[in-house]
Amino acid sequence: MARECVFWPGISKDIKEMIEKYSVCAKFQIGNAPKLEMPHEFPTSPWVKVAIDFFYFNSKNYVDVIDYYSKCIEGQLISSLQATVVIPAIKSIFARHGMPLVLISDSIPETLIVLLKVGNLSM
Repeated sequence: MARECVFWPGISKDIKEMIEKYSVCAKFQIGNAPKLEMPHEFPTSPWVKVAIDFFYFNSKNYVDVIDYYSKCIEGQLISSLQATVVIPAIKSIFARHGMPLVLISDSIPETLIVLLKVGNLSM
């Protein structure tokens, strides 16, 4: 979320250092999450492998697409989680950055329907 509002060189490093300083952040940071059963291969270039996630904030729905290579996050406000709304939002993001080869998601089952309609992606 921070990168959507501001940016400066070294923002990722600064955020990581800030999280490590605060006990609540440190308790819930990604490093403390359960280990993945199947580790992902690191992509060799941007927008080859992306993750998609949906979230609800401030009474609004959003879809996020995160590039595994650059850690770039592109979020878009969506009016609902219906495929007829989500598909154009995802297509818009892919139109700017290119169609990824791999899309990772652990979200709602509708994501699978979206993947089938958006393009030929491996999971």
